[in-house]
This record gives sequence, C-alpha cells and structure tokens, in this order.
Amino acid sequence: AQLAFGEDYHGGSVPQFIAADVNYAVTQVWGNVLRSLGGSELIVDFGGVETSGSRLLHFHHNTVFCNSGYKRYVLNLRGADETANATNNIFRSVGITEFHLSAGNGAVLFGKNIAQTGFLVSAASRGDANVISAPSMGFVDESGGNYHPAAGSPLGSAAVALPAGAAAVNTQWVAPHSGVRRVPVDLGALDAATDESLYAQWQLDQFGAASEHSMRLDDPDGDSWSNLMEYACGMDPFLASSGAVEWSDGHLIHRGSPATLITDTTTGVAYQAIHVRRKDYLDAGLIYSVQFSSDLATWVTQSETPTVLADDGEIQVVAVPYPSSALVEKTCFFRVAVSSL
Repeated sequence: AQLAFGEDYHGGSVPQFIAADVNYAVTQVWGNVLRSLGGSELIVDFGGVETSGSRLLHFHHNTVFCNSGYKRYVLNLRGADETANATNNIFRSVGITEFHLSAGNGAVLFGKNIAQTGFLVSAASRGDANVISAPSMGFVDESGGNYHPAAGSPLGSAAVALPAGAAAVNTQWVAPHSGVRRVPVDLGALDAATDESLYAQWQLDQFGAASEHSMRLDDPDGDSWSNLMEYACGMDPFLASSGAVEWSDGHLIHRGSPATLITDTTTGVAYQAIHVRRKDYLDAGLIYSVQFSSDLATWVTQSETPTVLADDGEIQVVAVPYPSSALVEKTCFFRVAVSSL
C-alpha cells in the first residue's frame, strides 16, 4: 500500500509525520510527492516504539522536495532494529543548509537514487555511493510544482530493479486523479510526460480538481464527442461542437467537425477527408484512424499518411485522400476514430 498516495506532505505549525505502524514488520512507501515547505525537520519518521522483532521500510519511487528550514531529515530510523531500503527516489533541497537523507540509529540501505549535491547520511547507513549527486534535478517546472522529468533530465530512464520484497509500482498520481498507470523507468514518483500525464493535465485545465464527468468516455456537453475526442481535437468539453473545420492559407480558423474537400485536378476531381488532430499526438499516444464505408456497416481504414494543411500552434488540419475504391461507389461515408495507446 501507499502512504499519502497522491498527497503532498506539508510540515506546518503542528508536526506531521509519515510514520510506520509498529504492528507491521514491513512498511511500503512508494509513489509519493513529499513536499516539506516548513515546520518539522523530519519527513519520514520510522519506528522508535518498544516492540519485539525488527522492522523493514521499503521507500522507493518517491520525490522529496524541501525548500524551507535550516536542516531536514528525510528518513529518520529511530531504533537500531529498523532498516530501510531506499531505491529510485529523488531527494531535492533548495536553500537547506543540512540536508540529511538518513538519521537515527537504524540503517538505510541505499540503492540507486539522486540527491541534492551536499547531502548527508547517518553513520549507520550503507550504500550512499549509489546515490547520484546533482545540483539540480531536471524537473519540467520545479517552481510550478511539476516534478515530471524534463527531456534530457538525468532522471529519465534511470530506474533500476527494486530490492526483493519491495511493492511493485504500476501507478502514479497526476492531478486531479490518482491511479494513472505507470511503467516506472524514471527515478521518482512521476515518469516523464506521457500520453497519460498529458491527458491528465488537460483534465486539470478543463475540470479543475473535480472528477465528475472528466473521464475519457464522458460527454459533459452532450454533443456525442467523448472527452477523449474533445481532447484529441482541441475542443471545449463544455461547449457543444458546431460546424465543420475551417482553415485558410495554412492557418486554422475554426476547430470543427470533419469535412470533405473536393478539388478540381487535371485528371478530374479529388476527394479528401479533412479532420483536426493535436500537433503533439505522438507524445500524447493518440491514434487517428480515418475509416471509409459505402453502407455504414463495414468500415475500412485508410492507411495513407495524412497531409498537414494548416495549424494554429496546437491543432493541425490534415487531409487523407478517399480510397480509389470509394470513388466508384455511388455513396461513400467516412469517420474519424481516435484511440490511445
């Protein structure tokens, strides 16, 4: 299980600790963004209560950010019978004079992690040579609280296998929703911007913290365009779509529904299916399929690469030619299907 999954840790006037329940022999803390912005010097306080038996903390794929105070202790293991495995974490401090990754009588066993240059560890800890020292982390927007790894960041594709017994990581928290799938290849709580995180950011921009009617197949404006389709076409999920796409001289004028473009050629007439798509569709993991049918029952996907006709910086207008077989049919329909990887 996770502690504080999807929540920020904020030290305040009243100390707040992430602490192990002493009744458990093994505690798992993973996938958290832990921000200490003041208050208590301790971030994770483990053990220290008289019980029998040793206790183990697995602390992995967390992003720790501290930017206030003279000193901070990330992992405080109170008793000598307490041990922690720390792997694939990010430890970032700004303006902290003493930044201790470990403290107390227990031993922290460090696997691969990345930490602020000048970090300190306790005498009982081991493996600190596995911790990469870095002056900055390479977040997308640290000041804005976006702790996804940026392109070229040392955090990217740097994760290693977790120690035996550590809980598998298969989700990440991306506002406003928890449970976004994740295949952890990057250090820290969040992977580099992906199709999931890009859609989640769109959700946040459009719906705020509310989760009602914000899922991919929801249709809050009742125009038969799912949120996924609205996202894929740059539309407003709260405003019913109206009119066909319009463009002129390479500029997108109106983001609208697909349309057919008919032009004269030297050999006759050319028919093209026109639709809009995101410019970042590859990063967003979106697949646009233009499908044709003569009877609205059987649909065939056109495999020809679309031609870009216009864009507005975010959304493109693209054209796909009608298949030759469609031109001999008395009637031809087309539709655009969107799916995500």
